[in-house]
Amino acid sequence: MPPVLADFWISAAAKLPAPDAQGFRIIKQRRYIELTDGHFVQVAKDPVTGDWRAMLASELVPSGPLLLPDQHRRYWHPKDSNGAHKITGVDEADVETFAPGPSSALSSRLISQASVERRVRALYPGLADDEVSAFIGDRLHSDPHSVLVRLEKESVALREELKDWLGSARSTHPGAESGLSAEALASQRQKREKFSQDLLAIWRRESVPGQGSADHSFSTFIDFSGELPHLSARFEWVTELVLTARNTEVSSGRFLDSFPNVRYLILESVRMEEFSPAIFRMRDLQHLILNGNSLRLSENSAEGLSRIETLTLLDLRENPLGIAPPVGFMRGLRELFLRDCAIDELPSGMERLPALTRVDLRENDISIIGEELFDIPDTQNLYLDLRDNPLGVVARERITHYLENASLDRKVQIRSDEDGLDVADSSESSDSSDSGVESDT
Repeated sequence: MPPVLADFWISAAAKLPAPDAQGFRIIKQRRYIELTDGHFVQVAKDPVTGDWRAMLASELVPSGPLLLPDQHRRYWHPKDSNGAHKITGVDEADVETFAPGPSSALSSRLISQASVERRVRALYPGLADDEVSAFIGDRLHSDPHSVLVRLEKESVALREELKDWLGSARSTHPGAESGLSAEALASQRQKREKFSQDLLAIWRRESVPGQGSADHSFSTFIDFSGELPHLSARFEWVTELVLTARNTEVSSGRFLDSFPNVRYLILESVRMEEFSPAIFRMRDLQHLILNGNSLRLSENSAEGLSRIETLTLLDLRENPLGIAPPVGFMRGLRELFLRDCAIDELPSGMERLPALTRVDLRENDISIIGEELFDIPDTQNLYLDLRDNPLGVVARERITHYLENASLDRKVQIRSDEDGLDVADSSESSDSSDSGVESDT
């Protein structure tokens, strides 16, 4: 049986130097190369043919598969007996033809189960055995070859795009890093590299330092400046994305395009001056938390936001929205946080939300309250916080009349700066609700 390239992978890739012009990473006179699937192997010349072969550290003569560099000499791949590019993990013995004739093209060949499993494990080393089986059953049941080729190309493209991003990050915001010491610049580069490594690990379903084993969540702090990378790869299994910026010069760019299936999205202090269109394409989005993002709403983005009907929690606090988002189509919305959002009216449609339990509208410019608010049944378990708003006389009178004429089993609570309007007979704090992903129970 011919040697399998996976048997020659090494685990100490992080300690290898950068590649030279030929694509070799040389340490102690030994040559290492990076494969198209992201793994590394040691190589040496075949003494007979002069070709490069994979080898084990214990070998004097290489015994592994023959390898060739790509046109840029960055990544290497196996070559078949004809010297052509051969996809990692696929041997001739792994391919069977359905029938002779035109349908025998590679795209219509039946790949053996063993080959499919090897290639899936090469792509996603973090998957357990049962997860590999589930992946094959869910994603590869109809055309395994085409899907695997696409994913293998995506894996290569992801590393290339991250390398390009690392190379261009310094010039993305030329003023942001001016005046920084060499030590500070090196620290910025190191933090970007760490972010890139975490993204690669998440894509490959591997564990991320500080986050434990890979699952459906990616949560990280961002300490560097500049724009997040725009990637063609799709992190389709990530359903919870949490990014917290510690540097005010971080912007989201088109980073969210790579996360189409997010259900819980939290961005804190990541600049996004207008809504990313990617958010409107997240069909299963339940929690949308964008805090301190310099976000403004236009009529179009407000309309797009109103159509995210799957939301159960919407938190846009500390953004200069300028427009109160309409929420009437969000039938399952339970919590709405719009504190310090530079809005001068109530969000429309609240009276159509029977599940709504908490609304925080503090520190805005609301002076007028329309009659629609009082269409909410007074038996609905709703806490509305209107403190630090310049409520007009008519607005205060309407609230007073609504509360004084409520039924004995009233549950609606409205809190404002007026003593007579603080009718909540409890010590519930206005900050008692956690707007994190755990609040949807």
